[in-house]
Amino acid sequence: GLAGPMQAFLDMAGSDAVTENDVRDRDDFLRTAWKTLVQNHPHDSICGCSTSDVHEDMEYRFRQTAAIGRSLVKNMGEQLSAAVDTSAYEGCGGAAVVYNPTQGRKTGVQQVTLLLPSVDLRRVELVDEAGNRLDAQLLHTEPVMEHRYPVKTLIQFEPKTAATYAIPLEIASNGYRTIGW
Repeated sequence: GLAGPMQAFLDMAGSDAVTENDVRDRDDFLRTAWKTLVQNHPHDSICGCSTSDVHEDMEYRFRQTAAIGRSLVKNMGEQLSAAVDTSAYEGCGGAAVVYNPTQGRKTGVQQVTLLLPSVDLRRVELVDEAGNRLDAQLLHTEPVMEHRYPVKTLIQFEPKTAATYAIPLEIASNGYRTIGW
């Protein structure tokens, strides 16, 4: 999964956006996910010689582990993105950070899903850090509702579009690139 590498990214970033409580909560959730995952690996469970109920419980634990991991990666990605300097995109519609959590350099066409305002996507132009237009191909769109949880107020919903692009990018090992629109 990505939760471990993302945790390492955050630890290296030493960001002011990450509080001591964030680190403690993140560590607790990651530990819970690992403990839940390990519960699926006793001898009688993993080799398929238990009852159907045991295997249904295993499927549930796998789903729980995956859900915790997705939530952790989303939250850590938001914290990392907040720590990255995107001032080069001031005046643009927005910016995103694309991470490479692997130990190898990523080259070639990357699939990147951006959460964009609900606008005419034919008019959206993606640019790199230097302001150069990226040769991006829109592959798929899906309407979504972004949820915001402001302190001491009602949950806010904002319509967005999840737009998946094919973009030629080179991203260093354990590095990132920024994209603006």
